[in-house]
Amino acid sequence: MVIFGQREHATVGPIRAGMSAEGKLFLTIWCLANNETFQQVGDHFGISRGYSHYLLKQCANVIAHLSQEHGIIKWPSSTDIDELVSEYNFPGGFAAVDRCHVPIKVPLQHADSYINRKSFASVVLQATCTKNLQFTDVSTGWPGSINDARIYRKSKLHKLLNSGLIDHQHHVLGDSAYPL
Repeated sequence: MVIFGQREHATVGPIRAGMSAEGKLFLTIWCLANNETFQQVGDHFGISRGYSHYLLKQCANVIAHLSQEHGIIKWPSSTDIDELVSEYNFPGGFAAVDRCHVPIKVPLQHADSYINRKSFASVVLQATCTKNLQFTDVSTGWPGSINDARIYRKSKLHKLLNSGLIDHQHHVLGDSAYPL
């Protein structure tokens, strides 16, 4: 893969030259932070709609690859959990979990699946983080109409917490969608 003009591993695919590395990263952050079409993003950055889409996909792939390679979002080890428990204000607590609805444009197919209980189209983001705001698990992409408890039951977090690897004296704190 080429990361912003520097050759790295050949697994993700190249990002074409033509825009500076900083410009490509800024475009990606802009796309993720603003609810704009690729045409609007392209106009904003002086590039085509298709190239703005291409850059977002490529940069997102690079970020995902780097986060896996360097453990940016990773589940804490048992030693780390013990340290986190000592810092938490809740006995045995070491992290918290919640979800939010990320607004999207209504998709052409299965539109009803994406309309949430507040009557707008969304995908659900479920995230777990420590007291120090370090993400330990992220799951996203679920249609907005799916019940929060169902998303939890189908998530990697649910499997991990019920695998027996976590001591029963340790807790991830959450609301009623996250049963004991």
